[in-house]
Amino acid sequence: MGLSGFIGLLLACAGAVIGGFQVLLYLQNGVWEPVSVLDAALYLYLHVIERRDTTWFSSPEDWVGLHDIMAGIPASVFLFFSGVALVGMDNEAIRSMPPEQ
Repeated sequence: MGLSGFIGLLLACAGAVIGGFQVLLYLQNGVWEPVSVLDAALYLYLHVIERRDTTWFSSPEDWVGLHDIMAGIPASVFLFFSGVALVGMDNEAIRSMPPEQ
């Protein structure tokens, strides 16, 4: 497995963890807490990139369509299937390499 396959595995695991956490909270509280790609991007923006200007996340003036798409896609589904796609592409690239001699 190459680097892209490893990153894909991490993304798929992150998606599974987010989804599992959502299910656990639902089973405890009976209320589904949605986590969209927009929510995940906002979290990364605040806590990893450490920026404080979050006006686009709450009321965008441009790229409104992208905002709507990001708000509508569950982060767990997006991360899981992105990770699976990366692992699949990595495996296909490894299989298509000529054998070493």
